[in-house]
Amino acid sequence: MKPEYEADVIETLEATFGELSEKETLTQAILSAASNAVTDNLTDYLYDLYGCREGSFLEELDEFNVEVLYRNALVNSVAFMMMSRCGIESTTFFEPEDFQGIHNFNTPDTATLLGTATSAIAEMGLREIASTVLNLQRLERESFGREKNKIRTFAKDHPIGDNNLRAIPFCCMIRNFRLYKRKCRRTSLTARSPKTR
Repeated sequence: MKPEYEADVIETLEATFGELSEKETLTQAILSAASNAVTDNLTDYLYDLYGCREGSFLEELDEFNVEVLYRNALVNSVAFMMMSRCGIESTTFFEPEDFQGIHNFNTPDTATLLGTATSAIAEMGLREIASTVLNLQRLERESFGREKNKIRTFAKDHPIGDNNLRAIPFCCMIRNFRLYKRKCRRTSLTARSPKTR
């Protein structure tokens, strides 16, 4: 993503996911937006997680700790996915410790719920970002098209050296051209026809 789009993308993220706690950079804005989005959507997935944690490392934890682990894993995963798709080198922002809670989702069901929630929530943010970027690109193309059309238009009338055609009305030019063509045709016909005397 072009750096000049960042301010508009940050504004879109804030309009979509609510007030962002940090938004000085796009990275901070994405992390704040991911946190807000996870908070808004966590309950949609949490109930399913409570029901399928049997056999996983989450089984022995109480519901509060399961929620905390799930929230942290989701926030970091959603932010990582959004940053990666925006071309931000997310490995410089995140440490391996930021994802250490993911090892608790060690059964197919719990891993699926983590992945499904991550994908769905990140998709909401990425859709908004894509819409904003596409609109900005469209505006750039329209602006470029207007500039390109300005370049292709004819210049204002300027005298053309000794032939100052501007002074001759167009209809006179056509009439003079027709007369010239007739004269040339007559000349060529007389030159071709044999002289009979």
